[in-house]
Amino acid sequence: MNQPFGVQDRWIERTIAAIRGATGVPVGWSDHTVQPAVIERAAHRWNAAAVEFHLDLEGAGVEYEAGHCWLPHEIEPVIERVRLGALADGDGVKRASAAEQHDRAWRADPKDGLRPLKATRANVVAQARKNRTSVSDLQQGS
Repeated sequence: MNQPFGVQDRWIERTIAAIRGATGVPVGWSDHTVQPAVIERAAHRWNAAAVEFHLDLEGAGVEYEAGHCWLPHEIEPVIERVRLGALADGDGVKRASAAEQHDRAWRADPKDGLRPLKATRANVVAQARKNRTSVSDLQQGS
């Protein structure tokens, strides 16, 4: 039976990089640590093609007693962090996200360096005149 290993006993970089370099094929990681950091590092830093871990459904197995297996509720947040980490990588194109679109009008204008953009300033002033209020009142939400 494989014994559990600690974080200090794993050589992710040397293992994944060496096998990938020698074979030129995608390399995965077989985890025996039950340490979230090892799985996350293998996935995010060393781009493991797959990560295998040992799962015990109820904690009654021999390997679980040896500290070799994850329980479902233990591995679930690790899988979610790996998934979200990969999602955060994006597609490599730098652009404002949909959530940031509204804020784009309030960035510094490239022509004079002032905030917000000139067109946004003009709209705020026009709205203040229309409502017969001051720009500062509009900015404070009055």
